[in-house]
Amino acid sequence: MIDPVAERVNGTPRTIRLAIISGGRGVLHLDAAAPQWQAGLDDVRATIETLAPRTEVLLAGGEPTLHPRLPEILDLLSSAGFDLPGMVTDGLALADGKLARELMARGLRRVVIQIHCARPAGHDFVAGIAGAARRMIPAVRTCRELRLDVEAEIVMTRPTVAHLAETVAVLHRLGIERVRLSWLAPSQVEDSRVVCLVARLLLQTRHVAAATKLARQFGVDLSLAGVPECLRAACGADAPRACTEPWVVPAAAQSAGLRLTPHGPGRLVACTRCQAADQPVEEAHHPSRSSFPRKRESSLLADSWTPAFAGVTEGTGFSTACYRCAGAPAEYVATFGWLEIDMARRPE
Repeated sequence: MIDPVAERVNGTPRTIRLAIISGGRGVLHLDAAAPQWQAGLDDVRATIETLAPRTEVLLAGGEPTLHPRLPEILDLLSSAGFDLPGMVTDGLALADGKLARELMARGLRRVVIQIHCARPAGHDFVAGIAGAARRMIPAVRTCRELRLDVEAEIVMTRPTVAHLAETVAVLHRLGIERVRLSWLAPSQVEDSRVVCLVARLLLQTRHVAAATKLARQFGVDLSLAGVPECLRAACGADAPRACTEPWVVPAAAQSAGLRLTPHGPGRLVACTRCQAADQPVEEAHHPSRSSFPRKRESSLLADSWTPAFAGVTEGTGFSTACYRCAGAPAEYVATFGWLEIDMARRPE
């Protein structure tokens, strides 16, 4: 068997995330502003026909266990011969083992359980569901007892990012050996919750570095997704490895107006210059902040502003212009301003 941690085989992504539903149980969604959407069997069938053989598919959303035809979708993946069919879930439906056994019979082999914080109050606050932590821990144990491949994803948020290292330690005690850190995009929560939930990108680096150092001591494979390379590198010697799991979106989801790119919901996109760590950075590549034409946006912060790049990808809010990275999502910059990221990208 090919190591499931390996992300590429012959240049092809090993793992992709297939969006099958937009809604979740609590406050986290695929896109909080878009209409509720779920993939039909024909949507899934047409989408997986475009995937390379031996691709590992993770069903994602939203919350996949809320999809009424989840067992049939797993049947499609299994019959198509994909490796380790899995899903990214909050785990709440798997705690008693009944659904987990049913899904295993339909081909489920891997689960990525979202664990926001080792402290129950913190996990429940982010999930938006009272008692979520109390049900999530039994779900982890049940899946391990059933010999499913269990991983964890910590969605980094403003109130929980300071507890990253503590959460990694708890996951290690639960027997989880692979942990993925991901950044919460503003588009995934309602506007009223953006400031209290979305973690500031540059301010979280010391917590990420501490969690990475502890993970190495425990032998836990820790990866980071959703931030550009230059911000990941700000963690210094304790920077976790970068994780790339491209999102695949059925055409029906795109027509429903979901703000989702191959990099995920509202994710930061790293440019080729950031990915080439040994490539010298030219001075011309770093124009001063004042050289950007300012474009005012409605914002929770009065002096927040968005740089008006020339190459904004239509409908996505992502800039294709290069300023060490391909630009922060407009939604993040409109809320928190550009100065924080501007400082992270400034040449040495």
